[in-house]
Amino acid sequence: MLNTIEIKRSAKQILSTCYLKCVAVSLVLTLSMYGFTAGSGNTSGGNVSASSASDAAIAAGADISSVISELPNEMLPLIAGFAGLFILISIAVRIFLLKPLEIGCRKFFINVYDSVPPIGIIASPYSCSYFNQVKILFFRDLFLCLWSMLFVIPGIIKSYSYRMIPYILAEDPSADMASAFNASIEMMNGHKMEVFIYDLSFIGWYILGVFTCGIAGVFYVYPYKAIADAGLYLSLKNGF
Repeated sequence: MLNTIEIKRSAKQILSTCYLKCVAVSLVLTLSMYGFTAGSGNTSGGNVSASSASDAAIAAGADISSVISELPNEMLPLIAGFAGLFILISIAVRIFLLKPLEIGCRKFFINVYDSVPPIGIIASPYSCSYFNQVKILFFRDLFLCLWSMLFVIPGIIKSYSYRMIPYILAEDPSADMASAFNASIEMMNGHKMEVFIYDLSFIGWYILGVFTCGIAGVFYVYPYKAIADAGLYLSLKNGF
């Protein structure tokens, strides 16, 4: 059985020894996973209600629609083309630039359990088996999207099954896709509920982050959780 108390205790101890580096890398990790919207989503959650956000989105949509309706018809294909190009560039940046950083950040947090690595280690995926890692993370996200389209619960279950893939690639960038997926699935087999309960144990910290407008999240909760997650991986890998 997972010793989550020990995992979290070790994470707190490590955070205290290399605090600034862990905060910096956790910010990069958050960006790599959620893009530029992550910070605003976390920090504004305590101040903007769902209904007001929905009303704002509707109002913004109405404003955009009114502006578009006043434009000459000849400009609409050009605007649509620019919008499509922007979306494609955003997707490409996310796949080819941000996603490898997730692996690099996971590698940093694995290594802090031995010694404090240089921050530059987060760029290691760009110089070693780059396209292999991009491919595997792309298919991980694609499979999760397809599972989530079926029902919410299967998507959540599969997200736990594939959870260790970035850590596996962090330690073995040249691992083929089948090996990475199978290793993660095997590692999580029989432990999904334990890991789910482990995740729930951080809810109080996330609530604190909301009430502090994200300040506690950025400067403590996110790095603490990232270190603990690496410790979770090491515990599962080593059979506790």
